[in-house]
Amino acid sequence: MAEKTVLHEPADQVSAIEEISKIAGRITALLVREGFLTPKQVQYAARIRSRLESPRPFLEVLRELKYVTDEQITQVIRTKYEIISLENLLLELGRLSEENLKIDLKIQAEEKPPRPLIAASIISRRHTPASSLRKTR
Repeated sequence: MAEKTVLHEPADQVSAIEEISKIAGRITALLVREGFLTPKQVQYAARIRSRLESPRPFLEVLRELKYVTDEQITQVIRTKYEIISLENLLLELGRLSEENLKIDLKIQAEEKPPRPLIAASIISRRHTPASSLRKTR
């Protein structure tokens, strides 16, 4: 396992991590904060990702560049789970598309009485497309 250097967080590093979170997602920002990635690696991966023909999750690009391993991602998720929302987790891991999330949230908002978050239903139904969730009651 690669050594990690945990960053202490002076104000300039906090703002850099917030910027990374906006560009690449919360999990990537946590990987930087925990020392598994550098901001330069994130910038390079962002350039590579912007040149891809079809959109891919940022974490997938980082893995393919061999900047992070599945074990490192899992470690960050396990230790920092309380600050990662379910929606962001699913989006960043590539298990849910932005489009399906918007559909799910719209369905949830329209239901009376409101049901638990539909994204949780997606996990339990092995990532069933949101359109088919309406049929399964």
